[in-house]
Amino acid sequence: MSLFTSQAATELPGPDWLKERRVLAVKSFLEVGLPTPEAEEWRYSPIADFSLDSWQPALTKPAVAATETATSTATSEFLSEVVPNMVGLAVCLNGWLVHSWLSQEAEAAGVRFGLAQELPPLETNGDMFRLLTEAFAPQPLELVVPAGQVLDGVFVVAHDFTGSNTAAFPWLTVNLGENSEAKVLDFTGLDIAGQEAPALASDQQANLAPASASAVTSPPASVSAVTSTSDPDPVFTAPLVNLSVGKAARLKYLNFQNLPQQAWQIASQVAEVESQATLVSSTVALGGSYARQRTDTRLIGRGATGNIATLSFADNTQTIDFRTFHSHIAQDTSSQLLFKGAIDDEARSIYTGLIRVGAQARGTNAFQTNRNLKLSADAWAESVPNLEIENNDVVCSHASTVGPVEEEQMFYLESRGVPSDVAERLIVDGFFDEVLRKLSVPEAVPLARLALHEKLPYEFED
Repeated sequence: MSLFTSQAATELPGPDWLKERRVLAVKSFLEVGLPTPEAEEWRYSPIADFSLDSWQPALTKPAVAATETATSTATSEFLSEVVPNMVGLAVCLNGWLVHSWLSQEAEAAGVRFGLAQELPPLETNGDMFRLLTEAFAPQPLELVVPAGQVLDGVFVVAHDFTGSNTAAFPWLTVNLGENSEAKVLDFTGLDIAGQEAPALASDQQANLAPASASAVTSPPASVSAVTSTSDPDPVFTAPLVNLSVGKAARLKYLNFQNLPQQAWQIASQVAEVESQATLVSSTVALGGSYARQRTDTRLIGRGATGNIATLSFADNTQTIDFRTFHSHIAQDTSSQLLFKGAIDDEARSIYTGLIRVGAQARGTNAFQTNRNLKLSADAWAESVPNLEIENNDVVCSHASTVGPVEEEQMFYLESRGVPSDVAERLIVDGFFDEVLRKLSVPEAVPLARLALHEKLPYEFED
């Protein structure tokens, strides 16, 4: 019997408006039902293998005080070392907030970062998993940056998961006021393992210099962590992120996903960008048995910009799945979408992207690129970029490639005395470098590079 009922949703805490929305969301998702692979947006996916009855929602906050203390303390100390210009932190376990911190700089700017006080109506587009998150997110979070405020540091959200067959529903809303600026680093799968923090090269350390001496007041890093969770219990998570970028505002958002390989993730990101505003959104996707992210971006104001840069690496029997819906609604909007992924062993990669240009979206510039590198003959990639254009005064293009390491590149290096294994290592590393340089939060680049090197079957000197 399913545990995802209206009665279960009412057991979660929160204000009346949130409880009412939960009940309505349960009713809606019961009407919608589970998707099937026959639906175009679920084509190629293993959604037929998903059974909601196999999971149970995290209806109560983890009660073990030691777990809460260890998680919050170790995560704070690790992240304050890796992201020394951190200006805010929220640590969540199974979607429950267990620790939060805000710098004096952010407080003085009037920033609100913590439990959501009010959330805008959710556009579900009939997506059952968005409805599930609205129904069972125990403590939705929000970051609100007032108009005119520019924060140079990074707001960090860290999610960890525990418990056998747990279903967790994190929900984060970011709202930037007019002419404001902020950076958000959102970890999905951050395990506190008591191991040494990764050693960063001197040039990487230079990239992580604090913005100011007062930017971070959390304790020095004496406890270390790793960036991939090691909990052997299977979990299912459906993270939901809402990004709202006001007029002339600038938001840089990055999701760093490093779940265990037995986890299922069906994530959703919804963004709206107003006139002259800029959203730069990135994803580093490395974990999960099946890890899916759907991104819906609407450029609703004249001169709005919405760029995406994403890298992924799937090995063993993983499937990493990206679905993008990029809508140019207003005039003179622009976007650049770059997705690069590597697949090894028997892994699978899926990318389907649709750029829509509306009838009123004169002057649109939109470019969509998906590149896939096969490191094994048994790996498989599906790439389907699409354009839907209703205005003639636009510049749009899309490109897609799937293939192994190029023989010409190997020959070039080998003919100059580079051993074969070293040559392939250099080519694969260089393949990802373009995306690493475009990640929206530069502070995460050293961690991303190290995590990629851990998955590659070569020796690296980091």
